Amino acid sequence: MLLRAFLFSLLTSWPVLALAQSTARPLGVAESDLKAVFIVRLLDFIQSDLQPTTSVICVVGESETGSALHRLVASRSDKPLSIRSIKSAEGIAQCNLLFLAGGSESLPTENATNMNVLTVSDMPDFAYNGGMVELTRTQNRVALTVNTVATAAASIQLSSRLLALATVISPEDSARHEN
Repeated sequence: MLLRAFLFSLLTSWPVLALAQSTARPLGVAESDLKAVFIVRLLDFIQSDLQPTTSVICVVGESETGSALHRLVASRSDKPLSIRSIKSAEGIAQCNLLFLAGGSESLPTENATNMNVLTVSDMPDFAYNGGMVELTRTQNRVALTVNTVATAAASIQLSSRLLALATVISPEDSARHEN
């Protein structure tokens, strides 16, 4: 248990670049914990018109990743960060990042786009269907797929360092994916 806690605290201090380049998940660390670290670290690589003093991550739905996010945010004290579970579109206004857990497709992401909120999910094809950042699993790695059209529509600018590590989809990619 102590080793797992040490590895988890070590992971929470790694920049997203180191995580993305690792070839396999560290021993004893669940995929949901890695995804939670990615989600929290995304806040370091975005700029939007609204730059609050405390970043707020909102979670819609229930999943292992959502639970890992709650644990991770509760354990961090190095930067102002809070987390909320929301059930309706009205709660989106207080969020900087909105994580949609699998099965939470009922909450429209258009509301988040209109409020400059970064939408993130690990649902398959999330980025191709209008979401901003999709967490995928590729060969024992957690990877990112980014929809830059969606981020631009929300006035969210992603770091070039983040984009260099992600699969960036274009409008043409989305159209081809639908067919």
